[in-house]
Amino acid sequence: MNSESWLGKVVTPFIDLLTIFAYSFFIHKLVNLFARQDIWIIPIILGAYYLMCTAILVSKRLEQNPDLAGPAKINKGDLLIGSSAGKGKDDGSKRSDIAPGCIMALSWPFAVFVVVTIFMASGILENGNEMGARLERFIAKEAIGTILALAIFFSTVLLFPLVLIKKPRPRIKYGTGTHFVLRTLSVVAVNCMVLVTTAFWEWQLAGSEPLDISLAAKILVFVLAYAVFLMFYAPPRLALLSLEPSRWSYTGYIIFLGYTLWNLMK
Repeated sequence: MNSESWLGKVVTPFIDLLTIFAYSFFIHKLVNLFARQDIWIIPIILGAYYLMCTAILVSKRLEQNPDLAGPAKINKGDLLIGSSAGKGKDDGSKRSDIAPGCIMALSWPFAVFVVVTIFMASGILENGNEMGARLERFIAKEAIGTILALAIFFSTVLLFPLVLIKKPRPRIKYGTGTHFVLRTLSVVAVNCMVLVTTAFWEWQLAGSEPLDISLAAKILVFVLAYAVFLMFYAPPRLALLSLEPSRWSYTGYIIFLGYTLWNLMK
């Protein structure tokens, strides 16, 4: 069996392509919600974030492609006549060679970025903002408001790093319909979070002047900005790609991120 499944070759890049079309249709509506600092933008951000974290956690319950799991471990009993050792079984231990400390360092920038996005979208950091003032009073004067704010803050900062570190034992067999559906929905969930946070960048850059520089200079700025962009957006997708690395999945995601960033620079 080829180490790159049909899912990795076709479906995942196709989802990235669909997300680019979704970006074209929905980004302005999301930007308008940010611009109005509508109260609904907060549950949209949190919903996309929690959905992404849930999707990554669910994906860790999926068995890895057997071709990537390595040779099966041979116990003493396996040496008896009539025993056999097949392909490796995915126990979740080989999904990532990245140390927990590195995972935390890679994931925290995105988690903190989500918290900053919520604060800025709510208007709390803006003097004279009506919605921000109401939320401030609710948090400061109501016990339930304080508890809710603290719960949102700590769950947002800690959830993503903890999800990346957790290594549950895979339970859903590779090659089944359930595996295919959950793997596909996990990619969709990560891309939805990218769309929501990209709308935040669009909102922040809405009043800025377009870059009046040469094409070569613009490409240089794009490359430097892309490196920063990857610092935020690589960890969520890499968590899925550790399930089944594929050059097609890498390429699709890189093109998707590049498309969104290039549009931000217009």
